[in-house]
Amino acid sequence: MPDVSINQGIEGVVSSHSMILFRQGIEYMESGKYSEALLCFEQVYKTDGQVPNLHYACAVAFMKLGQNRDAALACQSEIAKNPDHRDAIALLNGILPQLELSWPENTYLVNHEHRFVYCPTPRAMSSNMRKAITKIAGLHEKHDHDEVGYTCKVHKNIYRCAEKECGFNTNVGTALKILNDSRYYKFTVVRNPWSRLLSGYLSKIVRWSHHDGYEVYRKLIGQIRSNNNLSPDVGKAVTFRQFVEHEVRKSDMKMNSHWRPQIHFLAGHKFDFIAKFENIHEDINHINNKLGLKFDFRPPASSVGYMKNASRQDEYFCDCYADELMTIKESCGGFPDYKQFYPPELKGLVASRYACDIEAFGYEF
Repeated sequence: MPDVSINQGIEGVVSSHSMILFRQGIEYMESGKYSEALLCFEQVYKTDGQVPNLHYACAVAFMKLGQNRDAALACQSEIAKNPDHRDAIALLNGILPQLELSWPENTYLVNHEHRFVYCPTPRAMSSNMRKAITKIAGLHEKHDHDEVGYTCKVHKNIYRCAEKECGFNTNVGTALKILNDSRYYKFTVVRNPWSRLLSGYLSKIVRWSHHDGYEVYRKLIGQIRSNNNLSPDVGKAVTFRQFVEHEVRKSDMKMNSHWRPQIHFLAGHKFDFIAKFENIHEDINHINNKLGLKFDFRPPASSVGYMKNASRQDEYFCDCYADELMTIKESCGGFPDYKQFYPPELKGLVASRYACDIEAFGYEF
């Protein structure tokens, strides 16, 4: 069992409301009040998620409460921010053998014949990659996959097909051996955080608000409207500004996966290649050359749909509601460019919240 002391490493940090809450949580832990400690840490997330050792402190509290899966996720968050955090690594290694394979590894796709592992990241060509990988596995004709869409006659859709037929479908120990096996080529695709966040909003909040939609997004729209003292109106939904200001206050693991920081999908594993959404054709060619394959990869120009010609660059659309944005899309042939949703204050807010992705993957606005 690793040393669970978490006071080390926080001395010298400037006193703040966040640090006062954090230290209160530590005191609760020292007296065995782990649930109370977690409540303090949740408040810290809302004020300053960059407090040193915050994720690790949560991991220790979760472990003490017997919530090992949550403890593992918190450890992974700590390691994503600080890859050399020895205590978090040791705690995670002590927890993993007790667990069945869980997120994010249970979303990875593996091909043993060609020896590769792919980590899907939502809003970064993951649907198209699932389709390409199931085709490499020979499931395209066998399961009568739709050439244009994502249907599968056996599993109903390409997502379940990929999960059932190409997922790890094994325990943690075996999965980790494969992920640490140099004979397997590990790759993923990531995306500019500003662009990805907007894509998630347009796809799940704006477009779904004009259909029956998934209940999870309808509920989120209701929460944001309520927090802004607005009456319920799913069709009108919420503005991008309201959406961003609501979501950036959440801890990483409470965010929807479509806009959760991408670094967490890698879970601290070493990947041989990180492709970029913005350079996808060239990067897929690189992967094909490495594996000696030819992924049948035909991504659409945009799954959301953007204008071919952007309007004035000083014009922002972050305060438009969903019905207004849909009107713009219908009249102009697409949504405005992502940069036109980011006045300086929102640009900076997202830069701060997604600092880990921006630094890890070398992105600029």
